[in-house]
Amino acid sequence: MREQIGDESVYLRVSELKKGNIQLTDSTNASRLVREHGRDIRYNAAWKKWLVWGGTHWQVDEGGALIHEKNLETVRKPMRNCQKPMTTASALKLKNTP
Repeated sequence: MREQIGDESVYLRVSELKKGNIQLTDSTNASRLVREHGRDIRYNAAWKKWLVWGGTHWQVDEGGALIHEKNLETVRKPMRNCQKPMTTASALKLKNTP
């Protein structure tokens, strides 16, 4: 059975954010976007448009709504993770990371 930690795990994550170990800059968000959605997104510089994989074909993102949605998923994920309780093992690992 995994023991859940409540407020302490949120404190640990917020303290990691304050120390700069978790960064929410444009460049780190861009890296996260590529890591999480890189297989499903492409930018065509000649067209100045994003292409997003829809499961069966590439869709041209005419208004930018598709890539915007992927980006919102990416930038909101770290904040959602800060609010989730951690297991004891993951909290200890984070606490003991230099």
